[in-house]
Amino acid sequence: MSHTPWIPTARRVLVLIALLISLSAATPLLAQQAAGPRPQTPSVQTAQMPIASPVMELSMAQAVAMALETNLGLKRDRLDMSLAAQGIASARAAFLPSLTGGISRNTRTSVPTNQFETTQSISKSSNLTTSATFAQALPWFGSSYRVNMSGGRSATNGFSTFNPTLSSGMTLTFSQPLWQRLKIDSNRFGVESSQRNHQIVDLQLQEQILQTQTAVRLAYLNLVGAIAGVEVAQENKRTNDQALANARARIAVGSAAEIDAIQSEAAVLSSEDAVIVAETRVATSEDVLRNLIVDVARVDFWSVHIVPTDTFRAEPKEIDIEASIKNALDNRLDLQVARRQLELTRLNQDLTRDQTKMALDMTAQYSASGTGGTQIDPNTNLPVTVGFGSVFGDAFGYKNPSWTLGLTFGYPLGQTSARVNLARQQIQIDQATIDLKTQEQNITAQVRDAARQVTSGFRRVQSTQAALAANEKQLEAEQRKLAVGMASTFDVLQRQQLLASAKNAELAARIAYNQALINFERVQRIR
Repeated sequence: MSHTPWIPTARRVLVLIALLISLSAATPLLAQQAAGPRPQTPSVQTAQMPIASPVMELSMAQAVAMALETNLGLKRDRLDMSLAAQGIASARAAFLPSLTGGISRNTRTSVPTNQFETTQSISKSSNLTTSATFAQALPWFGSSYRVNMSGGRSATNGFSTFNPTLSSGMTLTFSQPLWQRLKIDSNRFGVESSQRNHQIVDLQLQEQILQTQTAVRLAYLNLVGAIAGVEVAQENKRTNDQALANARARIAVGSAAEIDAIQSEAAVLSSEDAVIVAETRVATSEDVLRNLIVDVARVDFWSVHIVPTDTFRAEPKEIDIEASIKNALDNRLDLQVARRQLELTRLNQDLTRDQTKMALDMTAQYSASGTGGTQIDPNTNLPVTVGFGSVFGDAFGYKNPSWTLGLTFGYPLGQTSARVNLARQQIQIDQATIDLKTQEQNITAQVRDAARQVTSGFRRVQSTQAALAANEKQLEAEQRKLAVGMASTFDVLQRQQLLASAKNAELAARIAYNQALINFERVQRIR
């Protein structure tokens, strides 16, 4: 073409003009250097120096261990276990013995009540009474017992066999249900239900732990993928930079047109944008992992830089669908929680069913008493005293015994609230049973789908790796054709873009495959 000969000459002229401008701009600077360097303020230099962020290098196993120790959500869930344990202790307190006691004193003066009594007939009495009761509900068959002990002293100015009079008594009562409350009662229901609630909370805590582990592993994997994405984007940018430099070299010798440089510059700018997006994704992925594993009490919580040390490759995994489904149905924690909740509903139904039965209770009671004090011996007319030791010995020594054995019964008539609640609870149990079967069916479907994702994910890795290798060969061939003038810069840029897309696709397939492996393990244990 007629324009080709003067393109190098025009470029030389532009270069000379730029050189003259740079020399004129450099003259004041040379003068300043000749006069001596300007002093710098040390404090400003120190303030402008960048402070290096602390680095935390972690493997995936270390990240999971840190999360189990410092994650705030898990710390809160562990407190639920303490609450559940307190619930068991509170329910068992119903079977602890109780001791009550009392003491009272009474003084009484009675005036004459008829005309035959004189003023000297005024009676005075003084009584002191003490009592203590020891009672306990037993955790077997709804039985209970009560021991009551009493003692007293009374004195009067009237006629009495003993004056003062000492008294003692002991009563032992045992109660045993024979029909209602024999197999279950409210106290035993409270203990068993609190124990099942403790098991449910424990399973839920295990589920939260596994969910946290899964979240950490996925976040760690995303960070590794984001860092690899930056490397891919930077490699593409270096390739585009080299292509731009080659285009400018060819333009300088007159073997290419300006359009080649413009196309290469556009590719460089596009790759720079991809690098920025990839670096932003790294920062976001790092913050996600940081919130899961780093202790919030650290002063460098937001500044510490997490560097993953594990790398992930796509290795094939053999999957036994039937064994995996069986493992999930046996060990899925949410399924175990549903089964425990169904057991709790059935236990509640047992209590309600018991309340519809006839009440038939047997009561056995034994009592004994003792009496003593001071009396006048009719033979000697001297006072004789029977002390407290002898009085209480009579009560505990099987003297003056009394036995009582009785039965009490009651039967609810008509459609009581217990019968209505029993019918309602049976409907709830039927619904829960259907929900449990539906949950098992959904778990089976989840495991099958997760297994398919693993299989298809590995096939995607293989196909994207093959496509990547093919695009690398095609780019090499296109560059050789460009060197001999059989291809254009535009053709090479297209191949570079295809190669960049193939690299990103292979990286995404590798990350997705490892995510599918994590998900396949997850669905066998938790939701």
